[in-house]
Amino acid sequence: MSMRESMDFRRKRRLNGQSIVEMAMMAPILILIISGVVEMGFMFSNYLAGSDAARNAARFSSDSDFTRRDSRPDCTGANQTMDFYRQTACLAVAELAAESPTITLCLPGSPADRHCPRPYDQMDDVIVTVFAVTREITWATRADWPMSRFPDGTGEMGWSFAVDRAGGDQSAARTGMHASNFTTEQIRAKLDLVDINSGFVLVELNYNYFQILALPWFTPFVPDPQWLKLYSIWPLSSAEPTST
Repeated sequence: MSMRESMDFRRKRRLNGQSIVEMAMMAPILILIISGVVEMGFMFSNYLAGSDAARNAARFSSDSDFTRRDSRPDCTGANQTMDFYRQTACLAVAELAAESPTITLCLPGSPADRHCPRPYDQMDDVIVTVFAVTREITWATRADWPMSRFPDGTGEMGWSFAVDRAGGDQSAARTGMHASNFTTEQIRAKLDLVDINSGFVLVELNYNYFQILALPWFTPFVPDPQWLKLYSIWPLSSAEPTST
């Protein structure tokens, strides 16, 4: 081997060694980035599935009678409920059940297992609320039109599927996962009111997303579980106020 060839060989070895060192230094950073992207991808997928479930439930109930109520608790079977609020929530829950175990709603009665560890075994919920807006031509702006919120007796909390399953009092004070995330005025600000009496149904999904990878270098930056608050608003003809 000539001197020139020997120098080229040593130079190539140095470059190869430098590349290995650089790769070793960059590898942890690349792993952090890739694992974070994968975890966020799982979370975004669950977010989309939850949003679809809330939207489909609201759309399903848009031609139903919101005054229909009963005490039958079952979503399916011979004793299936015809209650407006319960039926709407049942549809959202049924859609998400098809995603199990990727998505598991931790409702009252759910087993406290790895999908619903305590104290999260009854922390998820579906909240259903109906709004009726009355056109008042004597009021200066649409923002002043009277807006009623149903069901009666629940105030700003809405109707809770978790409270219903637990046999609790819907009119009792509730906070966090089992109450609506929106006040009446916040909903008014979101709606594009028209010059007619209007009715709307609001379906909210409060869901704790448990990380799939749950890597120790990711959880300090993104809480595990992550509370996802999803919702959909849909016109509801049966809630439109009438003159009679």
